[in-house]
This record gives sequence, C-alpha cells and structure tokens, in this order.
Amino acid sequence: MSADRATQHLDHLCRQVTSGREAARELSLLAKDFDLKEPEFRLLWRLNAEPQGDSPEGPVRGLDQTSLSASLGCSPAQVSVLVERQRAQGYLIGCPALDDRRRQVWQLTSAGKTLIQAIVDSVEQARRKPFRTLSMVDQVPMTLRDSA
Repeated sequence: MSADRATQHLDHLCRQVTSGREAARELSLLAKDFDLKEPEFRLLWRLNAEPQGDSPEGPVRGLDQTSLSASLGCSPAQVSVLVERQRAQGYLIGCPALDDRRRQVWQLTSAGKTLIQAIVDSVEQARRKPFRTLSMVDQVPMTLRDSA
C-alpha cells in the first residue's frame, strides 16, 4: 500500500470513528427519553429485527447471548447485564433454543415491541417538526433531498 493510500485509509477510519461516536451520542439522547441507555436500546432494536413467534419445530425463535454479543460489539458479560436489566423491565423473555434446549434465546415481549414502536413514532414525529413552519411547496424539495 502506498503512503498516499495508507493516509487515505487512516483518514477514512478516523472519520468512521467520529461518525460512530456521533451516532452513539444521538442514540443515547433518544434512548434517554425512554429511560434506556444506548446499549439497552441497541439490544432491543437488534431483537426487534429478528423473526418472532412460534416455530413449527416447537420453541420460540430469538437470539442467544453469543449472537447478541457479536452483533452489538460488546462482551458476553455486558450482554448478560443488558439482557437481565431488560428482562426485569418486562421487555425481554428467554426461551429454549430450537437446536439446543440447554441454551436460552431472547426475544421481545409485547411490552418491548410497544416500546420500540413508541421510539420509532417519536423519531418520526421529531423529523417532521422542522416542516411545520414550511409550506407544502417548500417541503417537497427538502423531502426529496432527505431521501436521496
């Protein structure tokens, strides 16, 4: 790798770290409105993306703590704390894994799904606030630019 390409690569990595920190800060502010910490929100959000419900093979599908640890980028010990806190709040339920009943998988409860929907609704509402003072004609170009 040439020095110029190495410099570009390092610059790119530094920008990614900055972007990640900014995103974590924004998630933290959103989560705080719902009495959650940023990692707790990411745990719930990750589980929200998983298929839920009964499987034809029997027990409920979900993610185990090893998978959660890998997808959240934190240690298994941190995931244990997060899972236990959210279980105690009534947002998660543990069930036997389909392939190994000794392992436990986690999924959102109906309260967890309701919380996620409330957060999505809050973000959607906040995104629309700046448009309230604009005419419909002025909103269209901003909406198009926002979706690009």
